Amino acid sequence: NTLNIPPATEENDLLQIVKDSVQEKRCYLTFDDGPTENITPQILDTLRKYNAKATFFQVGSLIEANPDMARRVYEEGHLVANHSYSHNYDKLYASEEAFRSEIEKAYSAINSVRDANAGEEFKLMRFPGGSYNAGDHAAEKQKYKKTLKDMGFYYIDWNTLTGDAEGKTKNAQELLEYLKRNTSNLNNLVVLMHDASAKQATADALPSVIEYLSGLGYTFHRLDDIEYNPDASPSPSASA
Repeated sequence: NTLNIPPATEENDLLQIVKDSVQEKRCYLTFDDGPTENITPQILDTLRKYNAKATFFQVGSLIEANPDMARRVYEEGHLVANHSYSHNYDKLYASEEAFRSEIEKAYSAINSVRDANAGEEFKLMRFPGGSYNAGDHAAEKQKYKKTLKDMGFYYIDWNTLTGDAEGKTKNAQELLEYLKRNTSNLNNLVVLMHDASAKQATADALPSVIEYLSGLGYTFHRLDDIEYNPDASPSPSASA
């Protein structure tokens, strides 16, 4: 189905593509800033328990530091996507050349943990800090969306979140409540969470997050599994 989405060289805002799709009640759980030795495995255990697929926006330098964990994310059937090499805003957004080099370096780290014969990885990136035209390095980010398009990369932000990186530190129950307040009336969810080493509350909250969203009728998919074209024959679901 994802083969039917517009190519990144035409439309590379994947959140817009999700909004334009025909699909109903799909949830895309996303985890940024890993892989880490302590939190990523807890997240993976929970996803496996609920048979839910997710997308991990990994930092290239952390893939190199934790290759076994990065490989485990891949081998357990999740999408590994690009969250830059350094996650250092001043380095990453310094120039178009610096940005391009960070994305390429992270992409090659991602490919180093994948099976060599698996075909080309879905090229997807999330801007550290989001791609919004506000705040830190906003103007540069708007230019680099075009750079990504030229490189054949999609980018995606989110339309809901647990608030695990917003404001004061929240416990698992507070993360769930934050999510509940931010999901009303959304057809498809792209949920921002983090598997950085300090995010124990995110790991603790994930079972209740999945149960809550399942109860609302959502199914869980990777971001390269988008049901875009109503006329295409449906492919087997990602969780089958």
